[in-house]
Amino acid sequence: EITLYNGSEIPVQYLHVGDEVLFYDIVLHRFVKSHVVSISVSKVSGIIDINNGFLYLSGWDDQSVFVLLRNGTEKWIVLKDLKNGMKLFDPIDNKWIEIINISIRTGSYKVYDIKTDNVNNYIAHRILIDVKSLNASSQNNVK
Repeated sequence: EITLYNGSEIPVQYLHVGDEVLFYDIVLHRFVKSHVVSISVSKVSGIIDINNGFLYLSGWDDQSVFVLLRNGTEKWIVLKDLKNGMKLFDPIDNKWIEIINISIRTGSYKVYDIKTDNVNNYIAHRILIDVKSLNASSQNNVK
C-alpha cells in the first residue's frame, strides 16, 4: 500500500501517473507532496519478506529503506545489508519497527517501481522507501 498525500492508502497496482503521494523529508522532519511521474511493472524471481509478511520488497542491491542501526545511527541502507535488530522508519506514526525476521521468497512475482518528481522516497505500508537506484546491477532480482 502506498500512502497518498491526502493520507489514504492504496495498493500500488492502483496508483497512476499524476497521483499525489506522501514524501517524508528526513532533514526537515516534515511531510511533502510529490507526484508520481512513472510506474514500471516487471517480473522478478524473488522478493524479500520482512517480519513474516509485514513488508515485501524487491531489489536486492538497488532498493533502500531508511533504518535505525543498533548503534543509534539513522541511514539509508540497501536490502542486502538489512539485519535482524535494525529498525525501519514509520513516518506516519513517527516510530521505528524492529526487523525480527528477513527471508527470501523465490518464485515469479510482479513488482511495481514508482518514480516521483523532485524527491527520492515514498511511503509504502507505512515504511519510508527510497526509489530504486537507476545505476544498480540487480535489475530487481534477488541474488
